[in-house]
Amino acid sequence: MPNHRLPRDPDAPPSAHPRPGELEALFAGDLEHSRTRAVVLHLIAGCDVCGPICRGLHQQVDRDYAPEVSADDYDPVLDRAFAKVSLRKRAETELLAILISPPGIAPQRPKLSRELQIALIEGLIQAARSERGGHLPTYLKFAALAFSSAKELAKKKKPEPHLRDLIALARAERANAWRLSGFTQAAIGELELARKEAHRGTNDLRLIDQISSLAASVYTDARQFDRAESILLVLEEHHREAGEEAELGRVLMSLGNVASYQGRHAEAIERFLTAFDGLTAAGERELGALAYKNVLDCLVRDGLFAEAAGLMPTVREMVAEFVPETEMRKLRWLEASCAAGLGHPESAEAAFKNLVQEFGQAEMPFHQALVMLDLCGLWLSQGRHAEIREAARLLVISFLGLGISREAMESLRLLEQAAWQEKATAVLIRAAVREVEVLQAARPIPRR
Repeated sequence: MPNHRLPRDPDAPPSAHPRPGELEALFAGDLEHSRTRAVVLHLIAGCDVCGPICRGLHQQVDRDYAPEVSADDYDPVLDRAFAKVSLRKRAETELLAILISPPGIAPQRPKLSRELQIALIEGLIQAARSERGGHLPTYLKFAALAFSSAKELAKKKKPEPHLRDLIALARAERANAWRLSGFTQAAIGELELARKEAHRGTNDLRLIDQISSLAASVYTDARQFDRAESILLVLEEHHREAGEEAELGRVLMSLGNVASYQGRHAEAIERFLTAFDGLTAAGERELGALAYKNVLDCLVRDGLFAEAAGLMPTVREMVAEFVPETEMRKLRWLEASCAAGLGHPESAEAAFKNLVQEFGQAEMPFHQALVMLDLCGLWLSQGRHAEIREAARLLVISFLGLGISREAMESLRLLEQAAWQEKATAVLIRAAVREVEVLQAARPIPRR
């Protein structure tokens, strides 16, 4: 089996070692939920101290779950329940063993049963989903590994309906990671395949709705708003009929995004506030906080900077407890836009520059480009054509490096030429913003 241990980032700050007893609790399945993610991420990052400890614990856990259970000791129901729990434990420890393997060493293990391989695929999909909105390379790594493992298992014999469901779900998660990486067109095709695969499996409506929700997101990113909205309205009806308040709130958030992108800001705000009420009532405080943050985004898009700035402290306090770093960056982006709109160019410029650097380090080139264009808008108001010229030049170079043709970047090239002639205008910058959004929607299929 290949070594899937993630490389250590030499520039990353050292994370704290697990507390006494936490590694043992993790392998026993008793570690409290609030600490599990932090401990697993510490192991994924690579630790020369914890790795050997975990390898020893892995061997011990393997022995703990090895004994055969006598049918005389349990009635059939309890026997099946024990087998299911044992299978999941084995899958979890197998996954952890992959993550903590020393660099260059592929641990030798006996051939896994089909049932255990399916449980491992389920664990990989869950690991991927736990990274949604978190560390994008890790999300993509887990999703891709789940999909390749499921496809490989399906080659060995005709896949059963449950395995087809897993193939569909893993494909959908990988496509969503592609979407977040900017490979929008590739994600559209993969999500359509995932929906077809789900219909060939157990035809589970909940699974199909999950994939449809991801498809709506990718159509929104591709600016195909009519297709996104038609999917979302069907999902809204499903969740209303089922009384699923949290899922309904998610759909309302997506419908709010579609309305916002089309300039229907009053409608978007109403959707976001309704989503906030429902999500909060359903105990989904994190998503509720994001819905409220989206209200702030609509105010900024409408140029209502004073109103947005007034809400900023409340929103920041509301989301700080929950949201991943990417969303915090977007909040700081809104804050910088407010500062620019309210006549505080120095603080806005400093914030925009920091965000350009951070989105670049996070390998999010389209977000980086959009912030840079906001910075160009600020410089335009100050008559700083030299800075605009350099930024436009760097944008063109950056997108050529992504394999995007010069012909496809006409607005960016026009902005670059105008900046050289000191004739850049707000109209050209807005056209370049639209160009970047279109380029993101048309990004080619990633290398596999």
